[in-house]
Amino acid sequence: MITITTLKGKPPNVPCAVALGYFDGLHIGHRAVIRKAKSYQAKGLNTCVFSFSTTTANPKSGKGSQNLITLPMKERLLRRMGVDYLYVPDFTEFKDLEPEQFVKKILQQRLCARVVCCGINFRFGKGAQGDVKLLERLCNEHGITLHVVPDVLVDGETVSTTRIRTLMEEGETVLTAKLLGRPFSYDYPVVTGRHIGRTLDFPTINQQFSEGMFLPRKGVYASYVTLGSKRLPGVTNIGVRPTIEGGLQPNSETYIIGYTGDLYGKRVEVHLIKYLREEQRFETLQALKDAIANDTAAVQQNFDRWLKEVRWK
Repeated sequence: MITITTLKGKPPNVPCAVALGYFDGLHIGHRAVIRKAKSYQAKGLNTCVFSFSTTTANPKSGKGSQNLITLPMKERLLRRMGVDYLYVPDFTEFKDLEPEQFVKKILQQRLCARVVCCGINFRFGKGAQGDVKLLERLCNEHGITLHVVPDVLVDGETVSTTRIRTLMEEGETVLTAKLLGRPFSYDYPVVTGRHIGRTLDFPTINQQFSEGMFLPRKGVYASYVTLGSKRLPGVTNIGVRPTIEGGLQPNSETYIIGYTGDLYGKRVEVHLIKYLREEQRFETLQALKDAIANDTAAVQQNFDRWLKEVRWK
């Protein structure tokens, strides 16, 4: 897959079926839109996902704030889906285009769109003035086939990024995994910590939640990390480490059970599969050590069962 981060310069100039959307989280509703575009590979069209970044500006919809996934994770997931091109220009590069200009200059001329796929609530053009009805008319005028993909429902409710955020603010990992089609995860680089975990015989990897990224419910989770082809169980604490240095910026600390390697500076994906308990302040480091030992024992005993609960096709 080729990632293109600007609308400047020479485009690939290949015929495409384009999936339109911000696609934060790449949940099963997003995947339905992308799969529809990908179905046109059988007819000789490249699959293109047109998203955007919000480094310098956000749309009126609020997309780009409290993101569920990073760009590297979005790239990795789309590559697995078989997408050929991912466009992620900064929102400012096209936010002032009128709907007609967006269809002509972006979809027709730059993306060489023969087919366009989007969800029923897709908006486009300056001030988000364009809806799917206008998009259908403009696509027809430019010889582009439009597919508006219906919402995907789970338990009678629409799958959405907002719904997933609400669930993870409550630590609800099972239903979240059903909506995402995979366990909730994040993939921040491992940074140097204070090595307190090592002194407690539970060395952890430390990861900081980046600005603009979603923070799930604080507390202790059963988790696993993916290192190459290996899935290693762990215990993850999300919070401010109240026993040691309360009041700091929330971060993630994961004890990877039985792992002794060096991961500093590497981007590691941590998957949350079960909320165990709230973060709490212990009076002594020994009490903290005992709590981590109990959490670790719970994960070792129940990992396979908890993993099955969050594995969805």
